[in-house]
Amino acid sequence: MNLADMALYTLRALHIRSVRSWLTIIGIIVGITAIVVLIGLVQGLKQNVEGQLEAFGPRSIVIAPIDISQAAAFGGTALAPTTGKLFEKDYERLKRLGSIEVITGSITTRANAGYKGEEATVSVLGIEPGVFRETVTELEVDVGRFISESDS
Repeated sequence: MNLADMALYTLRALHIRSVRSWLTIIGIIVGITAIVVLIGLVQGLKQNVEGQLEAFGPRSIVIAPIDISQAAAFGGTALAPTTGKLFEKDYERLKRLGSIEVITGSITTRANAGYKGEEATVSVLGIEPGVFRETVTELEVDVGRFISESDS
């Protein structure tokens, strides 16, 4: 069987079983499209996560005595309530390390807040004002201002 005979045989089979042929072609097109869309979604998600990590800082570390089981409920460990203790001497030891650019003590908890009859449970983060502006670059104040070092 030569090449011309195989081509005629193929065209005849496609014509006789045209519904099956078209369904196969459509299935291939849908499959390829789905793969391309999924790859695009994964790449977009990857870029989003990398952007968020870059905003936090590639060399930032949060040291906190937390309960890992509670941390998942707060979307990670940074906003989870502390359950253990870190002491001022721990802070001073880390501060003496020459390779740390910025260091601060902080406290995090959850609290109920109310305004004009509306109640909400919010995360409360206590941190030195100057350090907060250096480390949290994504947050902007809509009305008012950040707390400054001179505020009591």
